[in-house]
Amino acid sequence: MPRSRSRIAVASCALLLTSTVLLPAQRQTNDHGVVIIATGADAPAPVPTVATFGTNWEVANLLFLRLAEMGPTLTSVGDRGFIPALARAWNRRDSLTLVFELDPRALWHDGRPVTAADVIFTFARSQEIPDLASALRRVKSVSAEGDHRVIFRFVRFYPEQLYDATHQMLIMPQHLLKDIPLDSLPTSAFAQKPVGNGPFRWVRRVPGQLIELAAFDRFFLGRPKIDRVYFRVASDPDARLNLLLAGEADVAQSLSLPAEDRVRQDSNLVVTAVPSGGITYALFNQKANGDRGKPHPILSDPVVRRALILALDRPQMARSVYGGHTSVPDGPVPQMFAWVQAPGERIVPSDTARARAMLASAGWLDHDRDGILDKNGIPFELSVNTPNRTPQRPMLAQQMQARLLPLGIKLNVRLMEYEVSQTMRDSGQFDIDMASANLDPTPSGWDWSWSCANVAKKRQNVGSYCNPEIDSLLLKAQSSRDPVVHYRRILALIRSDAPAIFLSSPANVIGVNKRYASHPFRPEMLWLSLRHWSVTPGQQLPRDRVTSTP
Repeated sequence: MPRSRSRIAVASCALLLTSTVLLPAQRQTNDHGVVIIATGADAPAPVPTVATFGTNWEVANLLFLRLAEMGPTLTSVGDRGFIPALARAWNRRDSLTLVFELDPRALWHDGRPVTAADVIFTFARSQEIPDLASALRRVKSVSAEGDHRVIFRFVRFYPEQLYDATHQMLIMPQHLLKDIPLDSLPTSAFAQKPVGNGPFRWVRRVPGQLIELAAFDRFFLGRPKIDRVYFRVASDPDARLNLLLAGEADVAQSLSLPAEDRVRQDSNLVVTAVPSGGITYALFNQKANGDRGKPHPILSDPVVRRALILALDRPQMARSVYGGHTSVPDGPVPQMFAWVQAPGERIVPSDTARARAMLASAGWLDHDRDGILDKNGIPFELSVNTPNRTPQRPMLAQQMQARLLPLGIKLNVRLMEYEVSQTMRDSGQFDIDMASANLDPTPSGWDWSWSCANVAKKRQNVGSYCNPEIDSLLLKAQSSRDPVVHYRRILALIRSDAPAIFLSSPANVIGVNKRYASHPFRPEMLWLSLRHWSVTPGQQLPRDRVTSTP
């Protein structure tokens, strides 16, 4: 009988981790160990300005630091609530000037000190990336006073100055990157073996299979107790689950509801639900599929879009896929900043009779009696592009298909590889895109996908949704000391315009081996606290006492 793919994946993982040597005794204590993370994608270039999402981004955030990190409250407004990182302190000279004092102990993994020149270089390089330049557009200049003092000057006062200066930039090494052109960076030797300043250093990558990091012995904020981190790549969700259940991985995230149930039955594992910045939504393309010069023949009508939303029982759909760890917002509001929604506000409940009447009022009737609505000879038939990296989005797409068909709407679910779906999304080749986004920890990031200004920008407002009032409200919110009123008005407009079906704001359901005494997760960047993990004394596995050869 042929072996299953999951067993092959487990065996492959074991082979990849067999090249090992004992750690020096003086560095090994009984609360040190290894973490193997089952992940869905490789990280071919985990460096800042190249990595923006996925495993590339997760690895980059372990290799490189920001000037400061957001604190546990995830407050993006004001100068409090941030935690020192490369900068040990900061202060204001005036309302337009922030001064950062770099920690002189900070080192690059090659032993060179981190200096103000690295921060200036990172800002200059960020200006070459349209998305980063947009995020940093209100930073007028970055300069230095000596090697360890950095001056940020802003074009105007606004309450998220410190957030922009810190959260938007992972600091890069000038001495290694200054001679590498931006367009050459993804394929450079540096991208293949990055040199960072974070708690973990690069060891190796086995393409399509494994990324290995090691604790940086000279990390100035304290050497991690996790000696090695492995990202074990398995694109199939069942393979990732089986790696966890077989003990060949220690952590697996984004568990489906059936997977969560299986993990809970394993006495060696524990389930943790982490509030996240994630939302899952079906994005309507308001332009013709593949032709942004024409309106979509069906979805350009807001009445039709509102009817599609009314036809779906979103809470039931979300619970059936994500279990009890999810909420259903009426807009781009993940659990991480659900405070934006007005107290007691609830989503509009499903009403198929009203949805049918709205479609009829818009001219969509079954004129030819074939069971599918039509208008002016155009059948009500749409496709939904659905990446197959995780099971949840295909499940939601299939539920949408089943629930819309009785109304006379034919929805074709197109399952595809993640990279293919992203290419089609960016080029506008979709009717509906089953999207999942991990938002920045501030609603000011809504301009990325929901502003008129970003309609023409690749990988931003790809659905071509435009309401000028939202752009105006975003500007007001970003300069207001109390922006909530503006954000709530934006949500009201989004509810009325219906640019997407907001299906779920799920928590990130994670399976973790119980042997870890401490395993904190960060909602905005899951692995950012990995340097604070440790193993319960006496609970080490054999692999916790060894590490692969650098």
